[in-house]
Amino acid sequence: MHRWRQYPRRNRSPPFLEDREALIVIREARSDLSFRLARYASRFTSDVLSKMLMIPHRSRGCQGQNGNTAPCYAKLFTMPPVPIDIAIGFTLLSVGVLATFSVLLLKISRSLWRVVAAMVGWTILTAILALSGTLAGFTFRPPWVPILVLAELAFVVWLAWFSSWRDLLTQIPQFILVGFQCFRIPVELLLAMLGSSGLLAIEMTYYGRNFDVVVGVTAVILALWLRWSGERSLRPVILGWNVMGLCLLTIVLAHGMLSVPYPFQPLHLSVPTFVVAYFPIVWLVTVLVPIAYFLHFLSIRRCLTRELDTV
Repeated sequence: MHRWRQYPRRNRSPPFLEDREALIVIREARSDLSFRLARYASRFTSDVLSKMLMIPHRSRGCQGQNGNTAPCYAKLFTMPPVPIDIAIGFTLLSVGVLATFSVLLLKISRSLWRVVAAMVGWTILTAILALSGTLAGFTFRPPWVPILVLAELAFVVWLAWFSSWRDLLTQIPQFILVGFQCFRIPVELLLAMLGSSGLLAIEMTYYGRNFDVVVGVTAVILALWLRWSGERSLRPVILGWNVMGLCLLTIVLAHGMLSVPYPFQPLHLSVPTFVVAYFPIVWLVTVLVPIAYFLHFLSIRRCLTRELDTV
């Protein structure tokens, strides 16, 4: 007979539970286990919060040079709310520049609709990544923001120099390629507003090391000059201006990417460039910067072609 059937129906407890002392021991063990689990969960939560909020851990620290325990910090920055005027400005500017450039491409040739579709899809994808918080995971790998920037720059280089549409793209008039760069003036104004709000390092504005506003101002002057006197006689001026614009743009982009607060952050500015991982500021490096590079590449390629159309 099974040992469970040795006991009546009203009392079918196993033999080892009949002893009250055994019940007390089991309850104490269960409470001790719950206490240990709660302690481990509390320690784990404390570690995570200390890394997220940059709070030094009280119980455990990093080993210092003299063997002393020093507080450990991790890099994850809490994003303050972007002022509504700056958010609206970046949204309207990015959408307006993308829409105007798309219309310009479709006006040149209807076959460029694939390029326009890729640009629109890329814009939507980066917005989703920013809104979902994927780009803001600075303590995790891979570093999404530099990867996106390198990917889009590779696409722009391929499109302007190696794609089958490169000859069609050079049909855009030179004064439009140059004058379109004037959108960099409001970009610099918005960056200055971000710097004034404490969301961006002052080095990233025209108060610091960012002189990209010069390209936007001179683009208007050079475009009017091209419209008045033609392209052929100003080819050396256009080439020099494009080289200057590429250098200034690359310097600003390098400062921004090297100061994003990843664990391997090589450049430490007054404020880390964490704002580029949030919407709509993410469109600065995923929409506006690629279009600026694209316009420079097309302008240079048009200057280097043998047959120049007189404007």
